[in-house]
Amino acid sequence: MNRIWKFTPWVPYEIGSNKLVQACSVLFDAAHWKRGASIGQFKSEAPDVQLNLTLDECSLDCFMWESWIFVSERLRNTMALQARAIQYFDIDASGSAPLARSMHYKIMNIPFTEDVSEPARSDFMLPEMYPGGPTGRLSKFARKIFVRSDAKPRHQLFHDHFFGEPFCTDELALKILRAGCTGVRFLDPTQMIGDRIKFRTLRGVEEEAEWDAAAKAPKSDLVEVIVQTDDGPKWTAVPRPRERQEFDWGSFVEKAQSWAQAFRH
Repeated sequence: MNRIWKFTPWVPYEIGSNKLVQACSVLFDAAHWKRGASIGQFKSEAPDVQLNLTLDECSLDCFMWESWIFVSERLRNTMALQARAIQYFDIDASGSAPLARSMHYKIMNIPFTEDVSEPARSDFMLPEMYPGGPTGRLSKFARKIFVRSDAKPRHQLFHDHFFGEPFCTDELALKILRAGCTGVRFLDPTQMIGDRIKFRTLRGVEEEAEWDAAAKAPKSDLVEVIVQTDDGPKWTAVPRPRERQEFDWGSFVEKAQSWAQAFRH
């Protein structure tokens, strides 16, 4: 029942990453940048960041630029994390469009790590596996992360100690989904890359399916739901419809011939 999700800033398909990239620029103190991102640590000083987001229709509650995670006032209020469990830093958004300014963005720093992953079962690459790759905790490229069955994180939002990826509890994910906040997805860490990713929604767990050309977005199938049992609520797989079989013309002809022969007799 206690599922843990990968907290993932995500640009909805109707906006598109390319449009956001073209309309956004972030200016920051180069000296502060060289000191690197603090994964699971409190920042001792606030970064000097200027956000220029000129996309008129952009009202994302969360998005990532370089290593900065920008979060809106609505998302901060929805998460309602204790002051000692999170850090927010003011930014200068005076060069942004009116709608972006009204979001009152701040930079979010997640200052805690939790030991929740099982590296031995996970699928990932280390720096030495791809020459020229970066070094440090962020350099682990994970394709599939398994979470320990006995993991009981003390914080609702945290980085995994081994992988450095941000994770959150199901309780926090539901709060954000129910509030209708945009710009963040809660991915199943065991199926978070590729064309069939799984993610938490208000319905349960959904899996991306084939592309919908009319909607310009992939369709999704409901694959897991919470079912009330005698032992309490449990995640249960949704029975999938039988795959449509391709029409076997040869078999049909053989059967038709046998039917015809039987009829003549």
